[in-house]
Amino acid sequence: MENLPYHGHNLSVLFDRSGRHYGHGAGLSVWLDGRRVHRQDDLVPVTLTMGGTGQHTLPREVDDLANVDQKGHPLASASYTFHLDSPAKAIDGQDLHLDTPSSRWTNYDSPHADDWLAVDFGVPTPVSDLRISFYDDGGGVRTPDSYELHHLGQDGRWHPLPGQHRTPQTPRPGTLNRILLERAVTATALRLTALRTSGGAVGVTAWQSWRTEDPRLTLTVETPPGGLVPVEPGGTVEVTTTVTATSTTVVSPDLLVPDGWKSLPQHTIRPTTLDAGKTLRTHWLVTAPTGLPRHLRLLVRSRGKTAERFVTSIVAPAQAD
Repeated sequence: MENLPYHGHNLSVLFDRSGRHYGHGAGLSVWLDGRRVHRQDDLVPVTLTMGGTGQHTLPREVDDLANVDQKGHPLASASYTFHLDSPAKAIDGQDLHLDTPSSRWTNYDSPHADDWLAVDFGVPTPVSDLRISFYDDGGGVRTPDSYELHHLGQDGRWHPLPGQHRTPQTPRPGTLNRILLERAVTATALRLTALRTSGGAVGVTAWQSWRTEDPRLTLTVETPPGGLVPVEPGGTVEVTTTVTATSTTVVSPDLLVPDGWKSLPQHTIRPTTLDAGKTLRTHWLVTAPTGLPRHLRLLVRSRGKTAERFVTSIVAPAQAD
């Protein structure tokens, strides 16, 4: 049981008979708010005191790679996929290490020496905290010995994600792989290549890209009743965005558009202190090419009362008017 919200605390409990499955030692362990508070060798009942807690707002975490209904973007693809699996299931918001129901991509039976799994966001997206859960059935599909991560550049070529800090350094069976970037990279697509030195198949049950949003902010991209941003292929239109705060915060809006598009604010964008109940309205000049439809992303960076940094965003589809 992992990361259970329990009376204002974060509670995790695991039992590992040998200590080799989860890598945290044998026996029963209990974590409270990320700190191990109890361990015992057996499953004898135990009573623990959680302690009091004050009211607080939980972080609003968003996985930009998740596509639960497997429609539209983010859109997953692969160089090869076993016929019982699917690239889309690697980003379906689930992390199931089961044969049934299947929630994975694998390259089992691939004729290639190695294969890639890629995801197209459909719109420029900030990437800073990636997590990968590899599938390992103990047979034909095993944990890779290494993996490579690339992002698609504006030159149409794949480039290694810079400044990666990986935990663990090399993949281990049953362990979630977390990749923190020194600085966020704005990417339209990501590509993962998992490798086994002896050859053989690999698989992914979950690939995630997390960021923390600011719960004090509400964002809108103003559109007609149909909900689509009207753009003119080959021409320039004005797009209006709003940011509304429930408490005072400093905000910096940015309107991200697909490669080949242009987005220019009509006034210089600077960090702006937004008081409680106030709305910041920004006007952008958006130039769209003839290749449509695509999406726009309103991105707002903000600061908390301490050293917290938030990245809040919404995505709006665009359509030729």
